[in-house]
Amino acid sequence: METRSIKHGLKFLLVFCCILVMQVLPVQAAEQIAETAIGVEQIFKTESSVPANLNRSFSYQLKALDEENPMPEGSRDGVYRFQLKDSRKTQIGPIQYEHGGLYEYELRQEVGEKEKGYTYDETIYRVKVYVRNTRDGRLACQLVIENEKGEKTDGAVFRNSYQGSQPKSPSAV
Repeated sequence: METRSIKHGLKFLLVFCCILVMQVLPVQAAEQIAETAIGVEQIFKTESSVPANLNRSFSYQLKALDEENPMPEGSRDGVYRFQLKDSRKTQIGPIQYEHGGLYEYELRQEVGEKEKGYTYDETIYRVKVYVRNTRDGRLACQLVIENEKGEKTDGAVFRNSYQGSQPKSPSAV
């Protein structure tokens, strides 16, 4: 009788061990994040007589073409707004990506009511971010910026200017 209970106990122990060994435990994958930043340059030139209080700031927006696209910190409703003053270069970002895919954006200057004497750059750039898995299991970004003609550019460049009034020539005496 005792050998029977020992055999029964060993069978139970063997089944229990098999269950433990065969149980699939969830494995947490290391979180992969790739990031990029978008280069933007504003060139602002003035000509002729310029008032001291001249507005030298211009507004821009980066808009996600898919509401699920990652955006830089400070974005609202799929739009990131920023300003540049005078001639200046900046970087929008970082923008972080957790999954491979194609992410598309539009980058443009926000031109409201046009002020007299100003020339505004109304180019609309299409920004494409290709996120792919590398051989070592990481994510990598490739940034492509295209102008309205579909030509690849090194970055987004906006050229604005102000044409002041011509100085009056001295009158002949």
